[in-house]
Amino acid sequence: MLVLIGFESISAGNLEQMNKAWSERLGERDEIVERIHSAGINIYASFVFGFDDDCEQAFADVLNFSMRHRFFVTAFNHLLAFPNTATYSRFEQEGRLVSPRWWLEDDYRYGTISFRPARVTPDELSALCRKYKYKFYTLRSILRRVPALLVRTKNLKLHAAYWFINILFHFEVDKRLGIPLGKNLDEVEV
Repeated sequence: MLVLIGFESISAGNLEQMNKAWSERLGERDEIVERIHSAGINIYASFVFGFDDDCEQAFADVLNFSMRHRFFVTAFNHLLAFPNTATYSRFEQEGRLVSPRWWLEDDYRYGTISFRPARVTPDELSALCRKYKYKFYTLRSILRRVPALLVRTKNLKLHAAYWFINILFHFEVDKRLGIPLGKNLDEVEV
């Protein structure tokens, strides 16, 4: 009834940077989404922002894509540069890490960007994730997506979940910002 798809990005340049350019070879993205929807399956679409092609237009494009397909849920996440990944190593080599050991910092909070994105500032990236999440979860947007849900499924539990999740996300856009990710985490030397 519901599938999570990590689209990650709709930018070819970003997908290449993520080593996920292969996903474009699977077929036309719109066609794939329509085929999934025509089978009665709803989509929780997840996107990550902060790669080198990302600017405000990238957010607008994802919002338009998400609204065109009337996704059940859409996540506007910012990139986290995890240690021992190619992205972390590249940002470290390019001097773009603001907080090289962000996961150990007592004052690190949800929504804090630990690197310098290529086309926006860290604060702008955080603000854009919030802004476009808010746009997707306005009451008007939630109502605009209901007819598609009604066509895809008659399952009352899924309808209840749609309303619960979307209304919850509507009211919690700012609630997680500033929450500490963890306390008393000690680094272990390996």
